[in-house]
Amino acid sequence: MASILSDASATQRVLDMQDLFLRFTMDSIFKVTFGYEIGTLKPELPDIPFADAFALTNEIASSRFMNPFWKLQRVLNVGSEATIAKSAKVVDDFIYDVMKARNAENLQNSGQRDLFTRFKLLNEGGKELTDKTLRDTLLNFLIAGRDSSGLTMSWFIYMMTLHPHIEQKLFEELRDLDTENVVNGDMSSKELPQTGGDDYFHERVERFSELLTFDALLNLQYLHACILETLRLYPVVPLNPKSVAADDTLPDGTEVKKGEFVMYAAYAMGRMPSLWGPDATEFKPERWLVDGGVQPESPFKFVTFQAGPRICIGKDSAMLQLRIVLATLCRFFTFQVVPGIDVKYRQMSTLLLAHPGLPVTVAKRSLD
Repeated sequence: MASILSDASATQRVLDMQDLFLRFTMDSIFKVTFGYEIGTLKPELPDIPFADAFALTNEIASSRFMNPFWKLQRVLNVGSEATIAKSAKVVDDFIYDVMKARNAENLQNSGQRDLFTRFKLLNEGGKELTDKTLRDTLLNFLIAGRDSSGLTMSWFIYMMTLHPHIEQKLFEELRDLDTENVVNGDMSSKELPQTGGDDYFHERVERFSELLTFDALLNLQYLHACILETLRLYPVVPLNPKSVAADDTLPDGTEVKKGEFVMYAAYAMGRMPSLWGPDATEFKPERWLVDGGVQPESPFKFVTFQAGPRICIGKDSAMLQLRIVLATLCRFFTFQVVPGIDVKYRQMSTLLLAHPGLPVTVAKRSLD
């Protein structure tokens, strides 16, 4: 991704960062689940039929919440339901082809650690794990892993463009990590290309990414606060419905019956002055910091990842991915939204940015 941004900065090419981030998360989550490289983030940013069909299927499925006639359209195979049937077939055919190819491998000696391999090996000697069951399970990981991180990265970069003083403060935290290791000899300039050109820049990016160990990421407290603040104001799932499993009474005395739905709005809760104070709608990472460190909030107040036994199982891995990617990008690049673009969200089950996404121009930062 850094090489694409570097090339764009040299040519002043406009990039849709939402598209770029969703390509990145699709590539990474597919590699994690199936151990297969899709290649949507190649320099030419190719159109991959599977990735396009996957995105379209999710979009149409989400629109069913606002389309009272979708079941009739499905029966008649017309409109958006005819489209989703075709796109879902593209998704299924591609995934089954990948699974067939992976099944032909010697998984025991492949050395791969993807979820497909793990599920297959753990199931040896147990009851039969059908391809459909495995496909359904791994597809859930794809759906959860693509939009969640990709959209959060998009809103994060948008927040940086709106708040340059916050962007600068974050850059200084990241630069300090970078320069400390150069000075201490962990990233000696003698080992780097001396041209000062593209090779030097790309090598510095690569070396910086190597510095982002688990412990180093935990020490980037302002970055963590900026990510949490982005998630507070722009939760990936703005509305979350829950099915009532048994008759119950909520803490405020409201009675709910089995089979009913209870919906909470994470988007609204993140902006309530009663929860976050009079500056609730302000992007303010400092609200998360106490004595220079991030002070976590109750998951029943900060509900982005839900809470209790149904808390998001991918929370920790998602936060690590966000920290690594955003630390690297914000250390080496600045972003500006194309003038005249009104950034808005779309009414979907996830908080996608409406067309044209997040078109930006990119500039390289100083390496000093």
